[in-house]
Amino acid sequence: MTLVLGEILIDRFPTYSRVGGAPFNFAVHLHRFGLPVRFFSRVGRDEAGEEILHLVKTLGLNPGDIQVDPNLPTGAVDVSLDARGVPEFDILPERAYDRIDPEEAEKLLTLGAFRLVYYGTLIQRTAAGFETVQNLLRRRSAGCRAFCDLNLRPRCYNDRVLLASLQGADILKLSEEEAETAAALGYPLTKLTESGKIVLVTRGAAGSDFLSRETCKTIRSEPLSSVEDTVGAGDAYAAAAAFGLLNGAPPEKVLSGASTFAAAVCGCKGALPEDLTVYDEVRRIYDR
Repeated sequence: MTLVLGEILIDRFPTYSRVGGAPFNFAVHLHRFGLPVRFFSRVGRDEAGEEILHLVKTLGLNPGDIQVDPNLPTGAVDVSLDARGVPEFDILPERAYDRIDPEEAEKLLTLGAFRLVYYGTLIQRTAAGFETVQNLLRRRSAGCRAFCDLNLRPRCYNDRVLLASLQGADILKLSEEEAETAAALGYPLTKLTESGKIVLVTRGAAGSDFLSRETCKTIRSEPLSSVEDTVGAGDAYAAAAAFGLLNGAPPEKVLSGASTFAAAVCGCKGALPEDLTVYDEVRRIYDR
């Protein structure tokens, strides 16, 4: 079982809106890969919250794990796309997911049935969210690994959040730019891997790396046949990598599966593919 904690929100594009949030996307992908997932988040008592609860149930996740805040509105992000489909995000403050009550998630973790707990940095942008994530990490069992996808967004993190997120992870996924930010705070890639972490570094069109104390593998990106937008590509990469790692795939297959899936998501509008056969393609990579 994987425990995913974090934001769920409405991504508001120029001409349409979709439910999003890196933890939500990650949870849906793992569920579609066939892995058991519990996703904890919080929405407002509003129309957007009702839409999200309905979608969560439709997708097969447990809507009972989504709390409803009586005061704060559902999370929202205004998304603009450049000519290459690369997004820019305006993440609105003071949202329901900033006040997730961790009690139920913490109770579940004490059962010891979880193999992985996923977290990011956006959920830690408030003091309450930071404490929620850090307490959850402290309560996990010895056999439960922590997967951190940084997703650093302007004005949504600080040095304390970044350092705690780096230190608490067993598996760390970050972009090339985020790796530079971590290095500036005293955590270059060599230090992260020497501490026993698995580090996945995405480099856009240049490919990605799988780094650990024992391994250094690189995969080069294949040219994309089509790009609708790149929203959710990093979340797809993280989910496919986690799927491979949970199934004991070797580093080169983890890179191949994650890269293939991220490219597939770039070819669809939004973060969640409507064509579910793309999940079968990743499974075949890991089954070879």
